[in-house]
Amino acid sequence: MRRRKFTERVLELIMLKEEKQLILQKMASIYDHLLDKQDHVNVAKLVDLYEKQQNAQFIISFAGHFSAGKSSMINALLGEDLLPKSPVPTSANIVTISRGEGLIRVYYRDGETIEIKEPYDLELIKKYSKDRELIKQLDIRSYDTVLPKGTVIMDTPGIDAADDADRLMTESAMHLVDVVFYVMDYNHVQSEVNLQFLESLQEKRIPYYVIINQVDKHDDSELPFALFEASIKQTFEQWGISPLRIFYTSLTNRSARYNEFGALQQTINNMIEEESKAYDTTYNALKTIVKAHETYLDSLYIEKMPVVDDKFTYEELLQKKRDLIIQKDVLAEKHKAVKDQMMLETQQTIKNAYLMPATLREKAEQFLASQQPNFKVGLFGSKKKTKEEQEARLLTFLQKLNESVNSSLEWRLKEKLSTILSEYQIHDTELIHIVQGMNVDYTKEDLLRLIKPGATMNSDYVLHYTNDVSADIKSKYKVQAKHVADMVEAKLFEQSSKQLTEWETTIAELERETSNILRLQELEQDLAEEKAVVQKQLEADQPPLKTSELLEEALHQRIEKRKQGSVEGLSQEVKVEYQEDTIKLPDENRVASQNDILPHLDNAMKILEGVPGTKTLVDDLLQKKQRLEKRSYTVALFGAFSAGKSSFANALLGDNVLPVSPNPTTAAVNRIKPVTGAIAHGEVHISVKKRKDLEKDLLEILKVFQPTVTDFEELLNWVKDHNYQQSNQLNPLYQSYLQAMIDGYDEMKEYIGGQLDLQLKDLGPYITDEKKACYIDAIDLYYDCEITRQGVTLVDTPGADSVNARHTNTAFTYIKHADAILYVTYYNHALSRADKDFLMQLGRVKDTFELDKMFFLVNAADLAENEQELKLVTDYVQEQLIQLGIRFPRLYPVSSKVSLLEKKQARPLNKGMARFEETFYSFIKHDLSSLTVASAVRDMERALSTLTHFLNSSKLDQKEREQYELALSNKKYEMIQDIQEYKTDVLSNQMKQKITKQLFHVLERYTIRFHDMFKETFNPTTITQSGKAAQPELKLALQQLLEYTAFELLQEVQAVALRIEALVNKLLQEIYHDLYTRLNARDAQFQVADLEMVTLETPVFEKGLQSVSAKEFSAVLASYRGTKAFFAQNEKEKMKEALFQQIRPMASTYLDEIRLVLEQQYDIQWQENVSEIQQQLQFRVEQYVEESLAALTIPLNTDILTEKRQKLVDILTNHNTKD
Repeated sequence: MRRRKFTERVLELIMLKEEKQLILQKMASIYDHLLDKQDHVNVAKLVDLYEKQQNAQFIISFAGHFSAGKSSMINALLGEDLLPKSPVPTSANIVTISRGEGLIRVYYRDGETIEIKEPYDLELIKKYSKDRELIKQLDIRSYDTVLPKGTVIMDTPGIDAADDADRLMTESAMHLVDVVFYVMDYNHVQSEVNLQFLESLQEKRIPYYVIINQVDKHDDSELPFALFEASIKQTFEQWGISPLRIFYTSLTNRSARYNEFGALQQTINNMIEEESKAYDTTYNALKTIVKAHETYLDSLYIEKMPVVDDKFTYEELLQKKRDLIIQKDVLAEKHKAVKDQMMLETQQTIKNAYLMPATLREKAEQFLASQQPNFKVGLFGSKKKTKEEQEARLLTFLQKLNESVNSSLEWRLKEKLSTILSEYQIHDTELIHIVQGMNVDYTKEDLLRLIKPGATMNSDYVLHYTNDVSADIKSKYKVQAKHVADMVEAKLFEQSSKQLTEWETTIAELERETSNILRLQELEQDLAEEKAVVQKQLEADQPPLKTSELLEEALHQRIEKRKQGSVEGLSQEVKVEYQEDTIKLPDENRVASQNDILPHLDNAMKILEGVPGTKTLVDDLLQKKQRLEKRSYTVALFGAFSAGKSSFANALLGDNVLPVSPNPTTAAVNRIKPVTGAIAHGEVHISVKKRKDLEKDLLEILKVFQPTVTDFEELLNWVKDHNYQQSNQLNPLYQSYLQAMIDGYDEMKEYIGGQLDLQLKDLGPYITDEKKACYIDAIDLYYDCEITRQGVTLVDTPGADSVNARHTNTAFTYIKHADAILYVTYYNHALSRADKDFLMQLGRVKDTFELDKMFFLVNAADLAENEQELKLVTDYVQEQLIQLGIRFPRLYPVSSKVSLLEKKQARPLNKGMARFEETFYSFIKHDLSSLTVASAVRDMERALSTLTHFLNSSKLDQKEREQYELALSNKKYEMIQDIQEYKTDVLSNQMKQKITKQLFHVLERYTIRFHDMFKETFNPTTITQSGKAAQPELKLALQQLLEYTAFELLQEVQAVALRIEALVNKLLQEIYHDLYTRLNARDAQFQVADLEMVTLETPVFEKGLQSVSAKEFSAVLASYRGTKAFFAQNEKEKMKEALFQQIRPMASTYLDEIRLVLEQQYDIQWQENVSEIQQQLQFRVEQYVEESLAALTIPLNTDILTEKRQKLVDILTNHNTKD
């Protein structure tokens, strides 16, 4: 038995050795080929692979989204705090850890390599690993590590959607990796960046496991773990991702219920013990390098390959060229052929023309007789009569001759020549006119000229004469016809010359195209042969016997270079200086509470009871009191999916009210409202989307496929028929949304456009089940708790990265109208790309509001290991917010999980949440009412002034009263005249100038932003193919760029609208104040209440560029050749500039249209509000005069009035003291 096992082990080792030798031969053969092709990048990778195999290394890589806990996971597995860890991005380069000779090897980006031998400072390692600018890679070799010899742990930079450099660096090391453990944060499993990277691992056939870290954050009461696990598996299935296993881990709470850290450790230990696996992935790595070399060859050949339009085949182009040459030759001779044919037809027609029939010869004979010398008329031969007879016979003959010529020759000739033009398909009206205008004007002089003097008058002479006339006429027609033919020839030549030039150009282009196709086919054949050579070397069972001397020499040179940079201990020259910057938060101010002012308002109104002429004052005070008592507040929650908005809402509410949705795609608007007399606690009203809104959603998502139907059901069937819900042309987020629509239709179709009424206990599935959730527009939950009792409606909005985010005006509506905005971001993934897009919009509009109503929360602050780490995160978030245009942000680190637990257990609230709630409730109770409170105080001051005025008026005698009444009447007339004649044109123009200026700056900002937008859509993750194969990717990237542009412009335009509304309110206040100042100058006792801020109606803006087609950019996209030329040789910049030159005018046109909308709609509202102010002030003037006169006519008890005045003084003094 033992002998058999020993024999099996020997055979296994022999086979392993043979396999290793075979791979070495393939490696050496491929290395020689790649070296010959000067593929230096992949040559270096082969040397890496060779070194790995020579050292018998088994490399385990840890990759993942930044701050998911990769470095912490490695530290935990090694049992040593070796790598830097932080909830903000830390590892900036590749770090490998292995057992070895006790040194750190530092690879700088400039090619320099140094070795720092032990002892070394761990803090220095951490600083090096954060330096991406100068350092490419760190290798840590330690005597003390728990890793066995040959096993290497690799830590990679975080995969961040906003930073291509980190992702590319991580991908560049994948050829060495035997297995990958991909670490995800619990809250960001379904991040698209994660899924794309796992897809790439699968394509490379690298074995991988998924670690979902921080599982201790899972709360079964919010979402059953089985449902969470199922949603992850469903997402992986949709992406075609199949990890070897999914581990759920927690490093902060090892006893967490679902923690599988122990199983992870055991899996890695088992893996390390199976030494044979060290060679299992080498062949796949070699295949990856060969594939990369093929991409390199593509880039070389694509630079040589001509650009070919694939609309036509080579044979079609060749036939097109032949046909065009024949047409050209025919056209080149056409003008001559037409002329020749015309002359031939002229000659034939003239020859056949019989101009002198017998009747006409008789006229000729009579004419000739009249021309004889002895011709006389009458008995006496009167000269006059003779002359008249001669003239008559001449004209008769000429007339009959012309008639004969017209009928026998001219008309036929014109007809014949016109027929020739028609036969040659010549329809030029000018040429037709020339032919039809052909004419010979045969005159009396011509007839007289042909008479032979002295000729004897007989039949022969008549015959000869008529023949001479016929010949003369025909000769003239021949000349005329030749002239016409010459003109036709010249005109045709002129016309054909232009066409011939165009055809010659086209023929030359076709010649180039056919040559290009032949050249392309030749190069494609060469490329295929080149690829076949290296593929043959890879797949051959018996590759050419190649020694590994060249590989060995390359490795030797690399090792020698490392030795040259070797130093003892710490390097004295640290290339990077590290420093930390901190930004201080501004102090927060508090104002007087509304509760302080309400009793004063009640007392003031009681004091004014019974005082004539104070009705207006009492009405104003009552209005302020009612507004303060009945005020309701809308608080909007914003944030990206998985930031913990719903969890935070539950923490504010003090219970697990909102279910937590695992779906990032379809979150609806959830409104938690105060209960009313008619609606009880726990009632839920669900609004299901209207059919037109569902249709709009689908058309927006599917526009890349150009839907042929618009009805919702037809669209859904169209999607199913074409299987578009699984199309790679769509974002996976959209794929999931479409699938949910299809799956949920049967259950939800009867409720479309309607409302569902249910109880809180039944709400869960409508939020967590994507099949239902995708049909939901809004959920209104009536809930009685501390926050809703204060009149607060809490609105949980769709995630900033959900399907709804870019296709509705929900966000803008709540940004504008909400009394407070709470933006929630997540501790370990503070400010994702979706966050930044939304926060940029908040930055644009922040200064348009009267009060700073924005609060920013970093959720899951309980993950911080200490205060220093917490400060690091909040400083990072604050710095990012400032960069996004949000000055002086109010920022609070909170833990919704801890806070909810504390509230449920009635324990003291942690200081983070306590600080937030104290400030937030102060804002709700004090800040939001501060403007109304201040206005109410000014109304009480007006009341005091009015009582003082009444007391002074009561001392007037009868005469003084009459004079006062007359003066008051005159003042009324003057004041009303001031109001009616007040001009606002200058201010109106100021508004229009502001609109133009703001939109100009929008276009300028877009010009600056275009670089980043292009980079986000055209990058190595979106453009991976070369040549024609890349066109679908380019078109998709272009579509995303156009969509991004439309979205950005819409965001900008909405922000401009809010700025204009703020300006309109400011200008209205100026008008009101200016008019009041003028009126007060007329009568110092005239006072009015403050002008309330008006709520203007914001226009509904359509997104721009919706009719723009990718076809309009075909020429730009056709310039693309391959990834190397695009990303490495500046062609990306050329395409970016070319696209910008086309898109910018489109953006400019859209903004011009918006300018007209803004000017028109705000001008209407401006005029309405100006008119309202004038009417209001005129009413106040009339009321003031009426009440003042009433106060004079009604006897007043001055003692009571003095007492009332003193009470008002006491109220104001008391309020001011408290304030």
